[in-house]
Amino acid sequence: MPLEKREGFRVQPLRLRLFVCVLGAAISSCTSPEIKPTAIASSERTVLPTDMLTQHNDAARTGANITETLLTPGKVRSGDFGRLFDWQVDGQIYGQPLYVSQVTVRGRILDLVIVTTMNNSVYAFEAPAPDSDIQPSQDPVWQLKARDLGKPLVFDYFPMSFGFLGHNIEPLIGIASTPVIDRRRGLLFVSVKSGSGGFLGFWAKAHYRLFAIDLVSGKVLHSVDISGSHKGVNGVDASFDPKYQLQRPGLLEEQDRIYLAFGSHQDTKPYHGWVVAYDADNLANSWVYCTTCGHVAAKDPDEGSLEGGVWQAGGAPVGDGAGNIYVMTGNGTYDRDTGDLATSFIRLDKNLNVIGSWTPPNVECLNASDSDLGSAGPLLIADQGVLVGGGKEGLLYAIKSDVFQGVQMGSGRPLGLRDVPGDPCAYADASPSPVENTQAYWTIQAAPLWEGDAIMDIERLITPAGLTQGYHHIHGAPVLWQLHDGVRGDRTLLYVSAERDLLRAYEFEGSFVTASPHGVQPIDTFESYCPNMNRGMPGGFLTLSANGKDPNSGIIWAAMPRRQKDALNHVVFGVLRAYRAYPDASGKLVELWNSDNGADPDPSGSCEDVPPSGTDELGYFAKFVPPTVSRGKVYMATFSNRLAVYGLKRAAVMRARPELVGYAAQLTEDPLPQVVTPGSTVAISITATNTGTLPWLVSDQIRLGSRSIPDFEKEVVENMTALMLRADVAPHQSATFKFHIRIPKAEATYYYKWRLIRAGQASKQPSGDWFGEPSPEWAFSALRSDCSDLRGRSAAITANLPKAQLIPQETVAQVQAIGLEAAKAGCMVSTDSMKMGSR
Repeated sequence: MPLEKREGFRVQPLRLRLFVCVLGAAISSCTSPEIKPTAIASSERTVLPTDMLTQHNDAARTGANITETLLTPGKVRSGDFGRLFDWQVDGQIYGQPLYVSQVTVRGRILDLVIVTTMNNSVYAFEAPAPDSDIQPSQDPVWQLKARDLGKPLVFDYFPMSFGFLGHNIEPLIGIASTPVIDRRRGLLFVSVKSGSGGFLGFWAKAHYRLFAIDLVSGKVLHSVDISGSHKGVNGVDASFDPKYQLQRPGLLEEQDRIYLAFGSHQDTKPYHGWVVAYDADNLANSWVYCTTCGHVAAKDPDEGSLEGGVWQAGGAPVGDGAGNIYVMTGNGTYDRDTGDLATSFIRLDKNLNVIGSWTPPNVECLNASDSDLGSAGPLLIADQGVLVGGGKEGLLYAIKSDVFQGVQMGSGRPLGLRDVPGDPCAYADASPSPVENTQAYWTIQAAPLWEGDAIMDIERLITPAGLTQGYHHIHGAPVLWQLHDGVRGDRTLLYVSAERDLLRAYEFEGSFVTASPHGVQPIDTFESYCPNMNRGMPGGFLTLSANGKDPNSGIIWAAMPRRQKDALNHVVFGVLRAYRAYPDASGKLVELWNSDNGADPDPSGSCEDVPPSGTDELGYFAKFVPPTVSRGKVYMATFSNRLAVYGLKRAAVMRARPELVGYAAQLTEDPLPQVVTPGSTVAISITATNTGTLPWLVSDQIRLGSRSIPDFEKEVVENMTALMLRADVAPHQSATFKFHIRIPKAEATYYYKWRLIRAGQASKQPSGDWFGEPSPEWAFSALRSDCSDLRGRSAAITANLPKAQLIPQETVAQVQAIGLEAAKAGCMVSTDSMKMGSR
């Protein structure tokens, strides 16, 4: 089951309008009157270098902002760079934040940060000035809510495949992709899901809808339903069903059309891969393509052509500026005769007709083992006409655009799923050399080889899909930097960060300059000292900032879980890391800073994380969302219901605010349980000691808060007064906060922390200043007692797995029985012997 699946420019202000695609009212055929956006002078329509208007910064998905002059490797260091403030929002942030410059709002010229949430809200925040570390306002310029766009769905609104092992989206499903801004028209497009869940998941209704919204006022201007159908070669129509489809990839605008791509919810059938397009001027016309609708079964939708979702770990389709669209598909039906193109790179024309495709030679094994090609989005090296993308197999492919003429397949002879030990999808007759520049495509081993164990042997017998866990999946799309150094001249570097692997950079100039072929451990790469994580998924999600081609200016920003955390079906703490993008003399990509402790890692030895300091901690990791960098700030989505803002801590500003230096605190908590009952309440007692030089005054409105617990205040049984400082506290004295907190109803492991926030004295400092050290992390599991027997039996099987290559059939039957029993009881049984990916 696949895993979920410019500084220095100034122009006249721009007035914008916004489009939002929402899974909203019931799908029906509809037409749209012409949209007449606010008239914009031709001089105001140019995209500014500071604008980040689409997923991974541009339609080629380079992930690069090459006009960043404020953030340099010399300035991004502990003490000088860190978390400045955050904006609280009403849900998890799944879309990459967007940045649009020079917008006129109520007579003021502002830069805006656009943020969407899974609660179906859209926010426009005023961005801070480039030389400021002060939050302009806690409040948005405007906000649209679910009442405007449609009610989001609960995460289990219908029974999903392997739901008893957990859900990779919780607790709500709403806006799950990155919007796109049309600056020339002054429009923004966003994709959203809404509807209602029926009784026990039956009769659930889900919808998609596209809204047009004025950015300055937040007023909804227009909307249109999203629908589609495709007639197969057998004459059977397949219809787009929003219940089963998930619009995860970012949106693309290409030649006056808006393109949306769709995958699935945890591979729950029946679903297909869909790409739909709408006219940006009036939304009246639409175009539709289905990746696997060539031979849909008329009577049984679970048979025939299926799957082939476009999910790309949130990466958007590529547009080349000439009307060509590129996508990558996941597991499913591949058939040259019917036109089904799962596990493929696909090139479409403006009207969504297939121009050509390219498919790996081991496509059947990749499908059987759940090793999606389309687990990461594509990237276009425009000046070389080469499309680059990787997947769960840990391979990186580079394909010339002129290859995409008709149905093409790479060379190689698959060895079969069980024919050889080790890599289940290995193939003989090696693909072309990665360094030969006379070829049409190249394949390199961009991540370590497949690693198996006894647990996967049982997966091999039950379902080959478990074998994918041995690969180091590539989820984040590659990042591109074209630079110039005084010795080598112009160079092109491609950066990838596969799960459980190092940050790596590969040089490409007409071919890969140095790289390992398929089946050979990666060599001759530029790489970091330490891996992004030691277990689990999904690896790092990257953005590059640089001042043009200057090799000394580049920084790779990487969002990832902490090294011991697995974000597959869990919400876990994340970390933001900054690396020097140009390798040092030894070929290393040196880490400059990280949000956990700000310290450089020890390049000579241990890669173990130092305990977090708390000052700059990110909060809950936003899966598949890369950082957004513009005008000296790094904007980080989180699942803590906050948009975190990082930047330079200006010395001059600190001298103007000496009151901040005197505020410090140390928090301790009374012992707390490690296992609790879902839906119960737990008594919390936290003692805060004033370790600073200034007294804490009641008039400062100091209270206990949390940057990691979503909607923390709403989960407190008592009212907000229980979290407020009730008496002045002198230096070296303490105050104790006592309250009860509601435990979430879903079975899971949770990680809670608290910190103090000072909301008073707004004239002296920005409202909402966090200060002091956070409390120790409280890690606990919310478990139902009636599921303990299932968990115990599952753990016993895992503990007694034999070392032999084959697992007894009796053990296989036991695992299958536990899975069925857990599904019936609604229990989560997530043991190593049952882990599988989910989209």
